[in-house]
Amino acid sequence: MPSFELFLSVATLNRLFVLAVYLSLGLACYWWLFPRLLPSLRWLAGAMLAAQVLVIALSLELQPNSFFERWHWYLDQERNIPSTLASAQLALIAGVALMTGFLLRPRSAGPLLHLTGMGLLFFFLALDDYINLRAFLVNWQVIYVFLGAALATATLFLAWRARRRRRAWHICLVSGLALIAAGGFVLDSLPNACGHVGFLRIGGCLRFKAILDEILEFAGAWLTLVAALGLYSEAVPNARRRTQLAPYAIPALWIGLLAHISPFIPNEIAPPSQPASVQFESAVFLHGHRIEHEEDGLEISLYAAAPWRHHLGLGYSIHLVDQVSGDSVAGRDAEWCCQRGLPSFVPMYEQNMKVIIPAETPVNRAFWVVLTIWRRQEGEFVRQAIVESDHASLSATQLVLAELALPGAASEPAPGSLAAFDNGFRLDAVELPPSARAGAPLNLSFVWRSDAAGEEDLAQFLHFVAEEDGAWWGYDQQPLGARLPTRLWYDGLVDREVWQMTLPEDLAPGAYTVFTGLYSADNMQRVPARDPDGAPFSNARAPIGRLTIER
Repeated sequence: MPSFELFLSVATLNRLFVLAVYLSLGLACYWWLFPRLLPSLRWLAGAMLAAQVLVIALSLELQPNSFFERWHWYLDQERNIPSTLASAQLALIAGVALMTGFLLRPRSAGPLLHLTGMGLLFFFLALDDYINLRAFLVNWQVIYVFLGAALATATLFLAWRARRRRRAWHICLVSGLALIAAGGFVLDSLPNACGHVGFLRIGGCLRFKAILDEILEFAGAWLTLVAALGLYSEAVPNARRRTQLAPYAIPALWIGLLAHISPFIPNEIAPPSQPASVQFESAVFLHGHRIEHEEDGLEISLYAAAPWRHHLGLGYSIHLVDQVSGDSVAGRDAEWCCQRGLPSFVPMYEQNMKVIIPAETPVNRAFWVVLTIWRRQEGEFVRQAIVESDHASLSATQLVLAELALPGAASEPAPGSLAAFDNGFRLDAVELPPSARAGAPLNLSFVWRSDAAGEEDLAQFLHFVAEEDGAWWGYDQQPLGARLPTRLWYDGLVDREVWQMTLPEDLAPGAYTVFTGLYSADNMQRVPARDPDGAPFSNARAPIGRLTIER
């Protein structure tokens, strides 16, 4: 440990970073660049700088009461207040570049191509900063580095050929691109600095990613904006005042465009795997959900909407409920958060949650994934009723998102089966006692295997056929009982079920051949079955043994 150390909190270091970046940048531009701008454009550049400083200060200093409120000030998120400002500033750069190319006199192919390419690139960046377009691109970092390097190279080439007065704006533009790259690729890749860093002792962890990198990108974008405004000033030095003030309209028009398209832009590349149309109280509307079964739990994404004024106090709970007992075996609660959109609109946004499933939870059982929306009111959690729904529900407030089975351990392939059904199910073994008494309990054991996922509810039948006269008695139930309906069977399933039944008291004594098979619960059609040699069983029922009924 060094003999001298300086202790600074993370909040203080963030403030010092903002002060160093913006003070040096602001003073340099004020002394060397602002005098060269049109007077009307100096106010625009100053207003954008002030807006940046205000938003960054509020993001760092605000202490909101809920996660939902904090979300709107995160620097590293889309569709919130900082991203709206960043997107509007990038769109302003793009618009000014295109206007400069249109008004440039005399026309020259090189500058015109440069300004057009710059405008199109920054329009794309403006959309990306708000709706995360990079998620659609493979190796987006390589693409961004290539485009940025191409623009910087073209700018330096033009600077070399330009007049001295115009050359300053090209250098300013390259400097802005360099700051953006430093924030987006250099600081973004650095690990958090925690504890001691040389003589400095940090009270916590200084986050380069998601805070400092965003600040540097903001500053670089503003320096790029100053360069674009400078090129515009050079292009229209004696233009009418209306032309000089035209750039002021770009941020307002862009924010209006974002407000118009925001409700219709999906949050992720992958759409909800299960669309939904469910309305709760508090004007919460569920558009869809995605559920992924991981080794240790469930990754759940909800895609929902609610008006701005209804968000505060909202929360949601997700539970894994046993379909037989009705008990919750795992669950989690969370506050409603993460809106992505402008305050006056109701866009779809995303809630993410992971529900950890305890290791002792039984496998090969059917579970419901149940959603409950609640609101905190005067210290109580009031469940919100389901108003309209295209999903099943367990109660007036409990929505069934999905059902699933927790799979058991994989097993070795069976050497053979008593019966193979055409849908991929196989009956591997049966334990049947040699005799039983009429009116007495009878236990049978079945071992089932599945080589395909189940698609429908099937029932299993037993037929006890008297060998003497052909009279028969039947008994039906689900192959593995209510704990695992066949619609939830999965490829690789192997499980045993013991049937407990009581024989009729009037069942005639004698020898009976026992048959079994499967049929659809919907249309009563039997599933064809075959013997080990592949020959089909008559009437789609397989003989599984002989039982003697005694008095």
